[in-house]
Amino acid sequence: MKLQKLNEAQSVYLDFLRAAAAMLVLFGHAATMFIGGSLYDRLSLQTIAVTIFFLISGFLIALSVFQKHHDHNYTFSEYFIDRFCRIYSAYFPALIFVGIVAGLCLPYLDNIPSERLSVLSWFKDFHENYTMHNWLGNLIMLQDFPLFRVLVRFNVPENPFFVNRFPAASPFWTVSIEWWIYMLFGMVTLVLTRQKSPLKVWQWIVLGLLAINPLFHFVVGQGNCLSMLWVIGMAACFGFLNFSNYLKKLDVSYNNKHRQITCWIAFIVSCGFIIVRILKWMALAGQKLGGFKRV
Repeated sequence: MKLQKLNEAQSVYLDFLRAAAAMLVLFGHAATMFIGGSLYDRLSLQTIAVTIFFLISGFLIALSVFQKHHDHNYTFSEYFIDRFCRIYSAYFPALIFVGIVAGLCLPYLDNIPSERLSVLSWFKDFHENYTMHNWLGNLIMLQDFPLFRVLVRFNVPENPFFVNRFPAASPFWTVSIEWWIYMLFGMVTLVLTRQKSPLKVWQWIVLGLLAINPLFHFVVGQGNCLSMLWVIGMAACFGFLNFSNYLKKLDVSYNNKHRQITCWIAFIVSCGFIIVRILKWMALAGQKLGGFKRV
């Protein structure tokens, strides 16, 4: 079966969305730090950007894997190496840079007014979290790992296993979530769907460990169900690749006019969801701001 491919216009459009999302992250965090309490801060632009990133990520990663799924030379090992190199080529030097800068900033934190610390909450535990334990934990994507949170709920002492976000590396939290989603998706699509024999015990254990973070962020977690957004992007990819072939089997005509109508419907529905999410974030921001004065 021949799969649909992205044309040049579609690729440019997705690149534009990713660039726009990157700018939203930059301006959103800048608004939080420098003009807290303003309309730009309340809009949570960075949160909108994360939504866009996860939807596009689900679409593009699934597109890459689905198009290669028929090629049995493309294994999970090759997929892992590809994902590892793409992420860690930027993530590893970024963590080193953050570690150096955070260390240089430590002596000056005591000069920050206490009322400012109540707003910039990520500075509160800066000294305590600036440890090699947390740095290494962040390196292997274990910051705020859901299993740790569950153990804490059962009154298990946090130390020494719990990994907090490394100081000044808090914005990297989405990288960790995406990493675990990538690994689970690769395991399911490139191992489970190809393996004819039952899974071995060690494979079930690996699958269970990989599923902890994505399942947690499918229903809860910071960012509001990010794994679900990723799956929606993946589902859109599946429809993109197979919709035309499905219509051909049904002998249904689907011309350019129908495609335009479909795109407009999808666009309007998507805008509706985005507006609802923005209103929700603004309402939550209003509740949070009611308890103290922003500075």
